[in-house]
Amino acid sequence: MPPTKKLTTLQITISIALVVLAIVLLGLLFLKSRQPAPSAQELDATLVEEYIRAVAAGDYATAYKKHLDSQYRGQISQADFEKAQKARRAEMGTIQKRELTFDQTSYNLFSPVRQQQLRYMLHYPGKQWSGVVVVSDADGEWRIEGTYFSSANDSLTFNIW
Repeated sequence: MPPTKKLTTLQITISIALVVLAIVLLGLLFLKSRQPAPSAQELDATLVEEYIRAVAAGDYATAYKKHLDSQYRGQISQADFEKAQKARRAEMGTIQKRELTFDQTSYNLFSPVRQQQLRYMLHYPGKQWSGVVVVSDADGEWRIEGTYFSSANDSLTFNIW
């Protein structure tokens, strides 16, 4: 019977550390090779602005097809999206003004998807709401992943706006 070689605890620890280090370094190289994410201000001035304009104009089909990501569209049909937008318009009107109050960017070392959370003070006729839009590049371009209203305890409630 051939002699067996026992690995010491130190050898096992070093091996695990080297594997983890290699994974982290590969992840960092991957992150550096990507184009930088647009700033919150750029996303606000383009994606969010275009979405709000389309909704305000009643062009719900464009808002749905062009600005929402596949995950969002998978959660709500275009007909239900349009119905919810019309109900929101009847209840609150359209967004007259928005103020970007906070943004947060998320990176996952093991995923190429980047995500940004943009928090707004939304001004409707006679009302103000704290709204959050989550955007990501999961579909290969930046699109809206979800729209939410923020409650007093900072929890987010999915809500179409």
